[in-house]
Order: sequence, then C-alpha cells, then structure tokens
Amino acid sequence: GELPSGSFVLAPIHRSNIDTLLVSCLTKRRLCYIGKETVFKVPVIGKFLVALGGIPLNRDAADRDALKKSVEVLATGEPLVVFPEGQRRFGDKVNDLHEGAAYLAIRANVPIIPVGIAGTEKIWPKGRKYPLPGKSYLIAGPAIYPEQRKGTDDVEAKRTKTVSRRAVSELNSKLESELQRLYDEANVKLQN
Repeated sequence: GELPSGSFVLAPIHRSNIDTLLVSCLTKRRLCYIGKETVFKVPVIGKFLVALGGIPLNRDAADRDALKKSVEVLATGEPLVVFPEGQRRFGDKVNDLHEGAAYLAIRANVPIIPVGIAGTEKIWPKGRKYPLPGKSYLIAGPAIYPEQRKGTDDVEAKRTKTVSRRAVSELNSKLESELQRLYDEANVKLQN
C-alpha cells in the first residue's frame, strides 16, 4: 500500500532481527524505531537504530520517557516503527499484541500502517548469529485510523491527553486481525 505523507505508526510483524532492516525498504523517509533496550546492543542493528534516532524502551517498567519521546517524534511529522508483538515470535499466528502501537496512534492521532513480512524467520532465525541467504516478502496494508477522541478539539482533552482503554483495545484488535491477514498474504506471495 501507499504510505501516508505525514506521521504514522508503522506496525510490522516480527519473526526475525532482519525485519528491522527490511522495514526501512518500504519508504525513502527516515523511520524512527522504538524497541527494547537490548536490541540497541545488537551489532549492526543497534548502530542502525541509533543512527535513525531510535528510542530504547525499558520493557520491565512503564517507560513514560520512551512513550513521551515517541509522541514527540510523531508530533514532528515523522513516522515511528513499533513492533506490536513486542519481540520476535515463532509460528503463523498473530496474537497477544502489546498495546503500544495502538496507544501511540490514538495519543498522537495518527494512522497505523500494518506490515506483513514473510520468510525472514528462515533468513535469520532466533539464536543464529548471522543471517542466511533467502527470500522475504513485505506488504504494507491500508492505514487503520484511530477513532476521533471525544473532545480532541476541546482544550481540556488536549491538556489531559486522555486515551480510553476501550479505544486502545478496539484499535489493537483491528491491528491484530489486519496483521494476520497481511502475514498470511505475504506467505502466499512468497511461495509463488
């Protein structure tokens, strides 16, 4: 799909460390990544993330600083990459997404672009030091727009920056089903 010109949350499936590098092929624009602190220590990928102004996230705590920086990135009109699965996963099922991508999209009032990626788990499987040669397939889905927050034009709503749990849960559910569809489609395209 066509990526929006303004800011958005890019939300790819995550089966391999190479996903981080491949996602950057979807656009010529600079992508800012948010990811767990340990990823920033991985050779090559860590330097790549730092060079792009990546935001390390402490997943053991409610990292308000990382969330604040993420909202600031989106407010400047830049896209932000958030892997909603939170870590590399195995298998064909997309489920139990973390709510960060949905929360940030609602908070910044920007769309989420789901991305299906197939084949990368064979190129650079979890536990392997270096990638292997292989094929992958990426597909960006249509933008998923958050529902307009009640009172977003209201000064009080902007000041409190309220995001409802229900809205986050509903958007996250839409994202999950769309990621599953795109992942399945990418796998079919990779086989053809």
